[in-house]
Amino acid sequence: PETDMNRELVEKKAQPSPITIAVTEDNRIFFNDEPITLALLESRLSVEAQKVPQPALNIRGDKTTPYRFINDVVNI
Repeated sequence: PETDMNRELVEKKAQPSPITIAVTEDNRIFFNDEPITLALLESRLSVEAQKVPQPALNIRGDKTTPYRFINDVVNI
């Protein structure tokens, strides 16, 4: 018989790692610290969107990153 504690552990293990997308002030993009182009980002996010459950997505920029660069990523 599965206990509540075991069920919680299984559910926690099933959660995928969150994805971090970083955008620098010179418009370089990083997918989990790996350099990526804007065109490839859409493809990678499409793959991640198929996962159940979907991973959390964190988008961050430098203090000096223009908002339009962040907006491009958010729109994808």
